[in-house]
Amino acid sequence: MSESAIKATLQQLFEKAGVRTRCQLVRAALQGALGAVSNGQSAG
Repeated sequence: MSESAIKATLQQLFEKAGVRTRCQLVRAALQGALGAVSNGQSAG
């Protein structure tokens, strides 16, 4: 995978998550993952 492909993929992730920095992207990913786990446990 080329550097330009990685940059383009990151930019798409930023836009999809509605964030501007990698730190915000990581936070959004962690919150989403924790929310998915919490939702799965409370539904059971």
